Amino acid sequence: MNCITIPEFHIRRFEETEVVVSHIVSPGNFYIQHADYATKLQALVADWKASSSYAEQNCIPDIGTQVMGWFPSAGTMVQGSDSNGAGRRTSIKVEVKRLDHGDSACLSLWDIKELTPELAVLPLQAVQVSLANVTPVHGSDWTEEAVGWFQAMVHNRTLYARLYPQGPKVTVELFLEKGKLGAMRRGASLSLRLAQNGHANHSQVRNAGAMKKSTARDKVRKQEPEWEKYLISCYT
Repeated sequence: MNCITIPEFHIRRFEETEVVVSHIVSPGNFYIQHADYATKLQALVADWKASSSYAEQNCIPDIGTQVMGWFPSAGTMVQGSDSNGAGRRTSIKVEVKRLDHGDSACLSLWDIKELTPELAVLPLQAVQVSLANVTPVHGSDWTEEAVGWFQAMVHNRTLYARLYPQGPKVTVELFLEKGKLGAMRRGASLSLRLAQNGHANHSQVRNAGAMKKSTARDKVRKQEPEWEKYLISCYT
């Protein structure tokens, strides 16, 4: 098994970074990429064409081996790690974790090649993160509604991120609009929006979801007298 060290995802400290979300498990466990990740991965294409696949070498990579994988359905190539292999040598497929995306896929040996030290100079293009300052409303598990709301908000969208490394973990504040550190912005972070919609508890804002519901109730109460006046006018 090869033991190649791939440089870590580049975190730009004290900067707001343009990112996209590449894979979601929950608001507390997802992966982001720099918005220009596709351009950087294109640098591997020439080296991919110059090397032989594991099928051409009549070889099966060991579990845990770091490889390059071509994903025909997506038309992209990424760095990966072989996590499982099964089948006959002529038709074998292996499960590959896409280190540059965060998800996994099964690939044929024809679509997998050795990752050499010369090709491992490109940093990882994805990093595992969690939304800053939020926790599930009940217990430790995120609801389907919370996950669905988050997926809808980030789908096919360029976001603006502030990354906070905390040892091996990284938390992130995501915004829909571009801004500057310390400056006022037009919209709240996704962490706050998630809490305001009743899908999370926010550590810095007490009862954000309840506040929004209370505001809505107050608005209805204010509208009721006007509606009553309208009805009275119609019948007098």
